[in-house]
Amino acid sequence: LSAFVLRCFLEADPYIDIDQNVLHRTYTWLK
Repeated sequence: LSAFVLRCFLEADPYIDIDQNVLHRTYTWLK
């Protein structure tokens, strides 16, 4: 589920303001 959410956030990033730290922590956790 987290991978799906991360992908959605990355696709939506140009349209909404997403904290880059959240994206980085999610990506690191998935690895």
